[in-house]
Amino acid sequence: MTGCGEAVIDHCVIIHESFHRFQINYQVNPEDIKIPDYTDLKMSKNLYLEAILLHDALVVENIETKKELVRMFLAVRNNRREGLDTGEVNFEQLQEWKEGTAFYVDRKALIMLDEIKYKTRVLNTGFSDFHGFSLKNDLERMIFEMLKAVGRNIDLPILKCYYFGMAQCFLLDQLEVEDWKKSLLSEMKYPETLLSEYCDYSDIERNTYLNEALKKYKYIGRKDEIVY
Repeated sequence: MTGCGEAVIDHCVIIHESFHRFQINYQVNPEDIKIPDYTDLKMSKNLYLEAILLHDALVVENIETKKELVRMFLAVRNNRREGLDTGEVNFEQLQEWKEGTAFYVDRKALIMLDEIKYKTRVLNTGFSDFHGFSLKNDLERMIFEMLKAVGRNIDLPILKCYYFGMAQCFLLDQLEVEDWKKSLLSEMKYPETLLSEYCDYSDIERNTYLNEALKKYKYIGRKDEIVY
């Protein structure tokens, strides 16, 4: 290690990869998954809207508003996935379950280290700029900026799943969903499924939530980036 940045990365990698050992239910037939075509302009725009909805749900304090934003996120996501085949949907769900939750675990560990002021023991040095990721500051910025980036970047399909899955896990924490981690690991329930169940999302009302989302976020970014 040559500095505090390397120490943070090393600890994240160790925690992240160690967590995969607990995902014993992860069994995938390569023939059942297919990476979606994220070069599609409409796909990219709607991924960007999903990213913003996740971000806003994370940072808002009111629980009912948080749940409403989750419902909008699920509506936009389900609507986008009508253009995907089963293998492509499987890819997103499985990657968010595997890599997104592991990413949540390593970020969560850094938050806990920051909360107990663990920096000198982590590094055994006097680096004054070492820090964890607090949800209201660094993590908020990181999630939002990276979600926007992966929502637009056609070369980062798997990285998108890291951040989207992580964000959903933090939402499950914030909503205090009972035994969600047990359901995720033991029953292999996807984060989006757990959010859908807790927030009483019904796809019958998808158009209502979709229209609310599109009305609230008609323009995102430049004026030529209208989400349809």
